[in-house]
Amino acid sequence: MTDFNGALDLHFARMLYEQERREEEQGAIDDMADYIAKHGDELEEATYELDDMTSELFEALAEQKKASEAKDPNAITEAAYGVVEVMDKIAAAYAPKRKQAEDAA
Repeated sequence: MTDFNGALDLHFARMLYEQERREEEQGAIDDMADYIAKHGDELEEATYELDDMTSELFEALAEQKKASEAKDPNAITEAAYGVVEVMDKIAAAYAPKRKQAEDAA
């Protein structure tokens, strides 16, 4: 009989743990939904900005690849500077937003 009681205790402990885990997950989902509801427009705008900057970065990387294939040291250096400029632009645009998001969290 004690084996049955032990198994029953273990079963209920596991059910309680799973219920608590589901509640924590739901709380995190609710928090995320609240954040999106409050900041949805900002998130959408940031998404478009990031998409534009990503396109710029891919263009700069394509230029760097062309220069590398041409084996022109001056063009390679110039293309590398172009990549760095775009990366700096992305970092500058998102550093304040990242800090703001970290502070909000």
